[in-house]
Amino acid sequence: MSETMNTLLNPSLTYHYDKISCMKGAYFAHVVFCYFVMLTGAAAFVSRVVPSYKWTHVWFGRGYIISMLWATATSLVIHNSGLPPATLISFVWVMGGLTIGWLI
Repeated sequence: MSETMNTLLNPSLTYHYDKISCMKGAYFAHVVFCYFVMLTGAAAFVSRVVPSYKWTHVWFGRGYIISMLWATATSLVIHNSGLPPATLISFVWVMGGLTIGWLI
């Protein structure tokens, strides 16, 4: 009973039936990554238009893809139907591998 009450009074996450279903910190990370999507997308466009900055287009594009991946990942964690912690940990490992793959 006390564990349930602590979860009800804790606004940072929702934990029930041994699953995490909502995390407050993921919302703020989602907003940051969405801003990165907008900024890197605009920078990639500008680097394509201005001939002297064409060499940066590839890196802005990679930043755009990585930001889009992490914005999607954080949106899945903001509110879901309840994921076990092991699933969330494996999800972080997969996203880390995708990020490294796009940078290499």
